[in-house]
Amino acid sequence: KNSILRCHVPLPNGKFTFLEELSPELHRLTSLDIINAVISSGLSYLQLNAGDASAYICLHKLFSAKHSLTGSDADRTQAVLLLMQGVSAVDHAAAGYSSSLHSNMLSPSLNTSIEILGALAAFHGAHGDWDSASSILESLVLRSEEHLPLYHPSAIAVRIDLAASYLNCGHEERAIKCSERVMLRLGTYLKEQEEAYFHSRRAHLLNGGYEHSLDILGTMKAYVAGLFRMKRREMAKIVGPTHPMSLLFHSCLGDSLSVLANCVGLSKHSESSLCVCCGSHSEAKM
Repeated sequence: KNSILRCHVPLPNGKFTFLEELSPELHRLTSLDIINAVISSGLSYLQLNAGDASAYICLHKLFSAKHSLTGSDADRTQAVLLLMQGVSAVDHAAAGYSSSLHSNMLSPSLNTSIEILGALAAFHGAHGDWDSASSILESLVLRSEEHLPLYHPSAIAVRIDLAASYLNCGHEERAIKCSERVMLRLGTYLKEQEEAYFHSRRAHLLNGGYEHSLDILGTMKAYVAGLFRMKRREMAKIVGPTHPMSLLFHSCLGDSLSVLANCVGLSKHSESSLCVCCGSHSEAKM
């Protein structure tokens, strides 16, 4: 079936006029025919590129789509197996990374493994197996917190996903403890960043030295951008926007945006209106 599309789909061109030349025989193909053709091509590619983590993710999505059409347990099993193989491939590729670079540098493979395991947990959750989802997320929490700061956007999102899985399993106390840790970690980080930015601005006014506040502001912008990226994770789609843990994540995002807005607002005020003693504005004192 790998030849079906190859025979009837002409080469694309920049104006997309090739779509007008599609073979009429393609209209007789079912969705399953096309999925099988792409799967066959993907498996052939994977045999030659076993270390390509994105290929495992793509094939997982294809087998997930096929399972939704056929209901076959074999397709579901294959979808899970592909993600597990993807994690193994990522771990193997990253085996010598930490020893060859400074210990404080983050392996680019870590984000991929977090994405794959998160997708695997979401896949189990989508099929109602929240116990398996919780087990995978527990291991993912350990993996992420071993290499990432506790307040990192990925670490925050994984913790919230674990709380969501606990809640869906009926383990409310575990979910509450998990969510409380998230809020404590995020709150501590945001408070530290806001205070550091304020003191840096004031120190700059006092001594005219190097303005570290610009670095802090850039860090906060990157942090908020990271949280926005986490909104697109698979588990968020599975639990839905009205789930209590989805609301908690949006609360975290809102708190982060609020602190960023405070820092940006302070940076836009003129230095002459800022009191170096207390940090208030001269207009407020009058």
